[in-house]
Amino acid sequence: MSERNGEIGSRIRAFVRDELATQKGVPEVGEEESLVESGILDSLGVVRLVLYLEEEFGIRIEDNEVTAENFRTVRSIEQFVSDKGGMPRFREPVEPHKWRRTLQGCGWLLMSLVVENYERCACF
Repeated sequence: MSERNGEIGSRIRAFVRDELATQKGVPEVGEEESLVESGILDSLGVVRLVLYLEEEFGIRIEDNEVTAENFRTVRSIEQFVSDKGGMPRFREPVEPHKWRRTLQGCGWLLMSLVVENYERCACF
């Protein structure tokens, strides 16, 4: 694994663990653990994860790319981001409390995104 992929993977693991898994009562997430089957990733989690990946790695994720195959495990997400040419931002990873504050401040917008993109997330 290249250093770039290692950095991508560690940031994704941190976000999934800190922002998605702990809210579901899951303390740790394995690289090959199914995020959907373990209950970590639901439709709202997909929206949060996509927003994070686009911001953190400077990529654009199209609707047809949000598939169970691309988002099944931490490793598959890492590979997907790497294949899209995602580069970790040259800064510290986004702190969990910053995401919570941002999401709380625009909860109505997030809910409208969930409703508008229900079909996008229906594969989960």
